[in-house]
Formats: sequence, structure tokens, C-alpha cells
Amino acid sequence: MSTRYAVGIDIGGTKLLAALIRSDGSVGDSLRAQTPADPDEISDVVAGLARKLTVQHGRGSLPVGVGAAGIVGADGVMRFAPNVAWTDYPLRDELERRIDSAVLLDNDANVAAWGEYRAGAGRDARDGMLMLTIGTGLGGGLVADDRLYRGFQGFAGEFGHIIVLEGGPACPCGNTGCLEALASGSAIGRLATEAAAAGQLPPDSALHGQLELTGKSVTLAAQAGDEFAIGILETCGF
Repeated sequence: MSTRYAVGIDIGGTKLLAALIRSDGSVGDSLRAQTPADPDEISDVVAGLARKLTVQHGRGSLPVGVGAAGIVGADGVMRFAPNVAWTDYPLRDELERRIDSAVLLDNDANVAAWGEYRAGAGRDARDGMLMLTIGTGLGGGLVADDRLYRGFQGFAGEFGHIIVLEGGPACPCGNTGCLEALASGSAIGRLATEAAAAGQLPPDSALHGQLELTGKSVTLAAQAGDEFAIGILETCGF
């Protein structure tokens, strides 16, 4: 059986990632870009990445799968996104018009969970699995009875917006004390910045002197054994 190809695209709050995907689930070449602030500009950049991958490999029109951070309607409309400027934005139609190819669109954590279930870490799961996606925000996906659960209006699996601390820090969704506001990549960076501003950052920390403390920089420092960074991750983990 010959190998078939598709383009897979992840639209996150910080970056865009596009890759050529083979029918066995393996990933080929990839391209990335920063996520623009303007919704139409996001569509322009995403379409450009998809076209570039297609042309690079000398292929005709390829199907495109898109995972986007936010609430996705069955009609391909981005109802709302905490970290991207989408409100009732017809993302699927805008991408199909620009790419001139069929586009399948769903919430980014949903498609990540389905991908892991079909071809990744969850492929040996018997009936289903739960996945948390931790990046700029914190999302999740739920597979049960061999199918992806989207729930009413696509809200199933939005574990990041479960309120876990009454009166806690503000979340981009508009609530306070959500798991995303306490344990996402953004929250890790914020907690580290607040602790540093309060004079809690030791002078021998690998993070000392950095202009910006981010979830990535704190995580890398923790992996290298930095006690301050480890403490921040322990707080978020709790």
C-alpha cells in the first residue's frame, strides 16, 4: 500500500506548527511561525505554511487537519479562544478559501488526544484515555469507548477551566482560580516572575539575570537541577 500524506497544523497561543504527516502516523518535514495577533493574519500565515509544505514535496492538493486552541463549533467556527483573538470566527472556511483544499478543524487538545490514541502514547489503551496538554494554556482531550468525546458545544475535556482555587489568579477565560491559571506554561512563568520580584530568586540560580522567566526556561532549569525552578514546578504540580 502506497504512503499517503496530509498536512497537520497546530495553532497555539504562542506559535504555529505545520508538518507533513504520513499515513502511518509518522511526521515528516515541519515549519513553524509565531502566532499573529490578528485572526485574518493567522489564517494567512497558516495557509502559507500549508502551501509551502505541499510545494516542497511536489504534491498536489493535500488534505489539511488543523488543531486550534479554543472552542470549536461543528460548523468550523471558532466560538472563543482564551489566548487567541477569535470570537465567532469562521476559521475552517477562511482556511479552505486560502488553501483551496479540504480542511478538518477541531480543538487542539482533542486532536492531540486522538493522535496519541491512534498512533502515539495511547495506542495500546484498550478503551480510551485522558490527555492533558500543557503549553501557553492548559487543555485536555478525552477518548472513551474508542471515540473522541467532544461534549455539548465542544466543551468536553476542557480540564484547564475547572476552578480549583476559589479566588485564585485570573484566567484568560474570564474566571479566576482555573487550573490553567495555576499550572499552565504561562502560570509557571508568572509564578517564577512573582517569586523573583519578591526577592526569592537565589543569586546562584540558573535563572538569575534572565530578562524574562517563562514556562520553558523554568522547566529547563528544573530539569538541570535548579532548586528554585523545581520549587515552582512543585507548586504548579500540587
